[in-house]
Amino acid sequence: MTPEDKELVRGGILLQLKASYPSALREALILLNLRLISGMKQVGESDLLDQLRYLESKKMIARHERPLSAGAQEYTITQEGRAYLDEAGL
Repeated sequence: MTPEDKELVRGGILLQLKASYPSALREALILLNLRLISGMKQVGESDLLDQLRYLESKKMIARHERPLSAGAQEYTITQEGRAYLDEAGL
């Protein structure tokens, strides 16, 4: 992925999580939305995981384990993520 692609994917993730806040979204749903709604068909699972980890390292999103399946991850946007989107006018 190019730096521009990464930025678009990260923005798409943050916008999805902002729209669903305070509810969490699963990785699979985030990927599906990126591919279908945003038209980012080239985004693969490993690309998504890399960008989720990046956003988590920047404290823009938080990862949560699902109660009935510890391996299934869900994500929510944090105050830092909302502030970033607000500053960007998104």
